[in-house]
Amino acid sequence: MRAEQVRILLVSEGSKTEPNYLVEFFRLDGGSRIEPFATRDHNTSPTTLLNQAKAILQDDEDFDLAFIVGDRDEFDDFAQAVDAAPRLKTTPKLKYIYSDPCFELWFLLHFEFWDAPIDRHAIRDELKRHIPNYQKRDQAIAREIYEKTDIAMQNSVKLRAKMECSDSTCPTTLVDILISDVRKLIQQRENE
Repeated sequence: MRAEQVRILLVSEGSKTEPNYLVEFFRLDGGSRIEPFATRDHNTSPTTLLNQAKAILQDDEDFDLAFIVGDRDEFDDFAQAVDAAPRLKTTPKLKYIYSDPCFELWFLLHFEFWDAPIDRHAIRDELKRHIPNYQKRDQAIAREIYEKTDIAMQNSVKLRAKMECSDSTCPTTLVDILISDVRKLIQQRENE
């Protein structure tokens, strides 16, 4: 029996890379229905993303899961927005999924465990060692790396544990949490 589709709100800093990857990933992973919402202006501060997600959820409570996806960057309001997201009175509860320094770290973790400090440009260079034709906003990236998702999930958890011991967030990513949450919900519905 096929589980009922999961409706996901995705408010993302990036207008292409994150939504393109996640929509295609979940199509490959079982057809979950994602409603991406990318910022329409150039203000992608964490507080702006948080307010956009809150407004959408106040107008439409018919989402099963809701996430903000963004990069750590150097925003002054980052920690405040990450802490505030789960405390908002929204249905469903909102999770802030971030990558430090950038979303492409998640892609790199499909190929290798990377725990050294790195900037966004160096991550893209490292990623090109594995996917020579990689370009930002690549619409085929999910299909290219899908089979290695379990490796990335394990590397992400291991990396986060190591970074927590060092009091650092760079590098780290929470994308595995988003994927795990969606998969758990799908599994629950299949078991009902």
